[in-house]
Amino acid sequence: ANTVLLKKKKMIKTAICYFSGSGNSFDISLELCKHIDVESIFYLPNLDKKKLEKYDEIIIVSPVYKFNIPKPVQDFIRGLTSEHKYYVLLNGGGICGKSKSTVKKLFKEAKANLAFIKFIIMPFSFAVTFVQPQKMINNILKQSQKRISKIAKAILKHENKKIDLHRLGKMNRYIGYTTFSDYLSVDSSCTRCEQCVQMCPTGNIQLYQGNIEFRDKCVSCMGCYNRCESIKYKGKKGKTYTNPNIDFRLMK
Repeated sequence: ANTVLLKKKKMIKTAICYFSGSGNSFDISLELCKHIDVESIFYLPNLDKKKLEKYDEIIIVSPVYKFNIPKPVQDFIRGLTSEHKYYVLLNGGGICGKSKSTVKKLFKEAKANLAFIKFIIMPFSFAVTFVQPQKMINNILKQSQKRISKIAKAILKHENKKIDLHRLGKMNRYIGYTTFSDYLSVDSSCTRCEQCVQMCPTGNIQLYQGNIEFRDKCVSCMGCYNRCESIKYKGKKGKTYTNPNIDFRLMK
């Protein structure tokens, strides 16, 4: 009898798709795996959407930059289908801005099943203007684990807030970024190792004729600035932040 029941019960296949510069979204993704049976984790910039066809539930983990979700995440949501159930987890220093509204409008356009949107406070990564003290960073990361645990329980229960997407107006494509890379440069310590080229999630950094160039696809993720000492903002280098819980070599 138990064998029959097991055959009738459908096994839910879950995948996580994330975008990250400082490592915060990757940290959230890995923390979710401690509570949920996740089959695969995909880094959005390198994702072939055909790989998602076999999954039932997709968890999207995105940072909030400049009070909105990054353009690569927006483009990813635009191409979703109605075949899956989606959970969206946003994270940032505490201000959602237009991010939730953007997500709702994009899901309306895609006619995809948005179960819920949750926000997780993470350490503030825009280090050019402000870096939180290490004690505060540790406390925020500890609190985030409790928040992630609660969200994981909601996902395991297949919670669906039934968000009304029909009352929203027409979606205007919002990028909303000051071109951060306009103010970036490398100093004489740069060895042209191209690690910044490889780590940039949007392909904004290139080695051209022996020089590192910052182009027009920057989404202000701060990944290059926070992880390379040779990269300067307006010719200067301030304190930087990267999530201490993750191995960046795995973030690909």
